[in-house]
Amino acid sequence: TILYAPTESTQLWTYTKVQDFTVVLVNTNHQYYERILSELRFENDIDSLSAIELFLISLAVEEESFVSKPEEKEIIEFYREQVGSKLDRYIKKLPDSLYVDNKAQNEE
Repeated sequence: TILYAPTESTQLWTYTKVQDFTVVLVNTNHQYYERILSELRFENDIDSLSAIELFLISLAVEEESFVSKPEEKEIIEFYREQVGSKLDRYIKKLPDSLYVDNKAQNEE
């Protein structure tokens, strides 16, 4: 399952287990969400959004399979924070012309 919610984290995603289900939480405050995923959701581009969501879910499931001790979880979470921070910086450096601001176009 994938859910979308704002967090203060630099991570694009986190996950938790609820019984036998992996729940992936996508950070709606992250630049990747704001500039990519939110536009896919706004445009109802289910195919593209589903592909990215499946990728994030597969990362979370595989990450969980490697974690057996609390210190291993901390290392992987640190890694995810670093990836999220770099992705945030890369997205901020891309020119605005690469993105279509569909919300602004619809307001005109």
